[in-house]
Amino acid sequence: MTLPTELYYEICECVLAVSIHVVCTAEKTPVWEMNVIANLTAVSEKFRAITIDLYVKALAGSRSSEIDQVRAGRGMMKYLRRLAGAGEDENKESESPIWSKIPEISHWSPLLQGYVLYLNTVNLRKAYRESKRRQKEPQSSSACSLPQSPVPPPARGVDSEVVKSRINRQSMQVLQLALEKSDLVYPRQMGALLDKAVREEIGEINSELD
Repeated sequence: MTLPTELYYEICECVLAVSIHVVCTAEKTPVWEMNVIANLTAVSEKFRAITIDLYVKALAGSRSSEIDQVRAGRGMMKYLRRLAGAGEDENKESESPIWSKIPEISHWSPLLQGYVLYLNTVNLRKAYRESKRRQKEPQSSSACSLPQSPVPPPARGVDSEVVKSRINRQSMQVLQLALEKSDLVYPRQMGALLDKAVREEIGEINSELD
């Protein structure tokens, strides 16, 4: 029995969307999801054709040879993983020449743009919370102390709540832009998890503002 083509598309859309989201949010590097393009194209000719079509439509990939698509897909996942601040647990691999093209490729993909905006906001807010936590810890003069947070402590005379308010306002602006990007994703199903994550982050910020 042959499945309808529409069902094949739904399966591939779902697997790709979930894989991208997991790569962006998982604590440990998810091996299967990092290689999702290669894994899907290896299933069958039908899956290969549909995966490449979705890769071109949703990720702004090119219809080059299959090996280039697999390498570029892996490069995109690595790019998102590093933006998530979690690429350090991955073995070092050759990143050229595809790696250098990823930021340019992401410019043409609303899905990748949305995740970049979302991850930048999440990282900024995490860095601020880490900075606050460090300020509350006893200061150590040890040379082996942990590296400083990327968010510097507030300047003398600047209230920490003012800094928090500025970060939240900036985050809200960026997240609203990420929502706009998620609305532009095609096929639509592939932007659903991004939309949900962005709205949850907005809800968390609103709860802090209340």
